[in-house]
Amino acid sequence: MSDRRSHEQFRLIVGMSRAGTKAVMRSLNLMDDVAAYGESCFWGSFWVQPNADGWYHRAQLDRIKKIYCSSILVPFDYDEGGLCAPLEEAQAQIATDIDSLQTPVSPGKAFSVLGEAIAKTVGKDVWVEKTPHHLMYLDRILEHSPNARIIVMLRNPASFLLSYKHQGDNKPEKIRKRFHSTYHPAVVAFICRGYLRSALRAQEKWPENVKIVSLEKLIAEDSVTIFDIANHLELDSNSKLRHLNDNSSFESATARPALKGSELVWLRLFTKRYARELDLHEPIAGSGLFGFIGSVLSLPLWGVRLVVATSSNKNYTSWRHLLNWVKS
Repeated sequence: MSDRRSHEQFRLIVGMSRAGTKAVMRSLNLMDDVAAYGESCFWGSFWVQPNADGWYHRAQLDRIKKIYCSSILVPFDYDEGGLCAPLEEAQAQIATDIDSLQTPVSPGKAFSVLGEAIAKTVGKDVWVEKTPHHLMYLDRILEHSPNARIIVMLRNPASFLLSYKHQGDNKPEKIRKRFHSTYHPAVVAFICRGYLRSALRAQEKWPENVKIVSLEKLIAEDSVTIFDIANHLELDSNSKLRHLNDNSSFESATARPALKGSELVWLRLFTKRYARELDLHEPIAGSGLFGFIGSVLSLPLWGVRLVVATSSNKNYTSWRHLLNWVKS
């Protein structure tokens, strides 16, 4: 039996959530031959364990087909940077292409089939996949695609926490309440640390595969541009390419609230050293000692709220994902 690795060169966008991965994905779709899509979660939360021999057989492929014929892949819309095709067409193409595979199949090949089906659906030649939390699974990914080209999107810790805190503000009331009830600055700072530590490890272990991009520097075109991203992904960029900046948390810079002193204390405790090593702005010192003590005491209540949220919504952030950040 041949090598389990696909030997295909994946092109991936990973990194922090709330760090511009969606905007980069849509920007790349401005190119004539590129179909950038997400979020497959293939290597992470939707991972299908191979058979004992390390390959996918028909049972695993059927499970994969079921997942991707019902999950919401993006951006299948007609907005700027959208894929301009009905999602149902892509799902039908995925099902057809998975059914046509001859088993056994490597996980890398199965992943490639998803991208190829989407590119075929929208009439493009090259596919790029975007799932932020795939950053935590680069060992698994590079085992199957040793030549993968990977963009790791990061942002300054304070901006990450602020955006994460307010990500539900523009959602319907029920979703907004759930976001607010399960927010705790210690947990978000801890998640931020997990992203930063994983990015540092990726940079040290796979320097040829990985390019780290700061969202703030990309927006300002300070040492990195969308063309640099395309070049790292080995895409033939053209004049149509430009960065579609997206602010999904706040309507404008003037609408940005300030972080509390206690939130800044948590950020400095968890992320200061890693932000410095990655050349990101370190979180400034906070002065909310009493607020910090109060937030420490509120952690048990936060745990109860998370249990309630995860038990009522299977797709909501779970303890399993938190454990991934603990290990990172």
